[in-house]
Amino acid sequence: DNFFALGGDSILSIQIVARARQAGLALTTKDVFRHQTVAELALRTQESAPRATAAEKTGEAPLTPIQHWYLDGRDLGHPLRFTMTQRLELAPGTGESSVREAVDALVRHHAALRTRFLRTADGWRQEALPQAPDGVFSHHDMTGTADAELEAEVQRRTEEAQSALDPTQGRVVRALLFDRGPAQPPQLVITAHHLVIDGVSWRILLTDLETAHRAAAAGRPVELPATGTSFGHWATRLQEYTRSGALAADLPYWTRTADAPAALPTGRPGPNTHGTAATLTVTLDAATTDALLRKVPDTYRTQVNDVLLSALGRTLARWCGRDTVLLGVEGHGREDLFEDVDLSRTIGWFTAEYPLALTADPDAGWHDTLRSVKEQLRAVPLRGLSHGALRHLVPGSPLTGAPAPQIGFNYHGQWDTG
Repeated sequence: DNFFALGGDSILSIQIVARARQAGLALTTKDVFRHQTVAELALRTQESAPRATAAEKTGEAPLTPIQHWYLDGRDLGHPLRFTMTQRLELAPGTGESSVREAVDALVRHHAALRTRFLRTADGWRQEALPQAPDGVFSHHDMTGTADAELEAEVQRRTEEAQSALDPTQGRVVRALLFDRGPAQPPQLVITAHHLVIDGVSWRILLTDLETAHRAAAAGRPVELPATGTSFGHWATRLQEYTRSGALAADLPYWTRTADAPAALPTGRPGPNTHGTAATLTVTLDAATTDALLRKVPDTYRTQVNDVLLSALGRTLARWCGRDTVLLGVEGHGREDLFEDVDLSRTIGWFTAEYPLALTADPDAGWHDTLRSVKEQLRAVPLRGLSHGALRHLVPGSPLTGAPAPQIGFNYHGQWDTG
């Protein structure tokens, strides 16, 4: 079976690489993209020696481009509120001690979960601490609480935990266990500051949480797979690589992109503020989702990302009355730049956010549109990583001040692949 015909994407390829390396196989995400079946991969992969983990390395490191985007120019007089949160339902009877032990093991194992951010004379820096500040895990006895009361209490406690996060002190993660007694499923809320986590990191974190809890509940020592290259090491290498001029050849592409029209037609008049914003959520039915994930990619030899961006591009082109629209696109940012770097199990904020000048004829057939969009996406240098690097890691970058896209697109990939 072809990886992409099954609905595979770049985020799933990272998970495949992580599991392959745990099994002792030398594999990269580029390999998964080039050799798209297990049969092809089997002919090209080799056994690998275990890599030494660099995750426990402490000390200061520079920021990644997306961290610069968030922190540069940030006024310390205002709280750094920007969190990602997962709320999990656990099996009835799950014990507090085993969950606490699993959470503690995660924080010890992943340096990003005990990172402090410092503002120095030369700008922001990050530092992995030997241990996290106290109070990561808390237990809340909700025995006998009605559903409505439980919901209100979970929301209140979660907001308190989010407000208590302070990256300048190294308080970047909190875990809250809501225990409803032996007959009811407890709930676990994990909230982390976005500076130290992204969508791929959540997959690593939740997998390790399950592994750690299974061991703790059975009374065994918690042993988690090696984490590979530390986040601080990656940030340092990326900055050195960018400032060496290695990405300079990508600059003309990004300079041309900055010339694309960013304005959108004005709808209703009114204040453009957070308070007047609304959220619209649309859910596809199972048959349409299956077609999107498995039938269209196989038919058109393309990826889910291409299909969604084709639909968005055509819709925006028709609305704006022009064939080129400027989008802000997010990628996972974990590119295979260096042979000695393994990011498949590293937690951190790697996201590559970049502008895409997408050309889509609103009157063309879908076959032509998909082919065109696919070619345009394949032409993006380093899946967008070089844009943020050149903009935020090079002093006096010509990309600073470029028009910001008014539409953002982010495909998070598949979460439940069962």
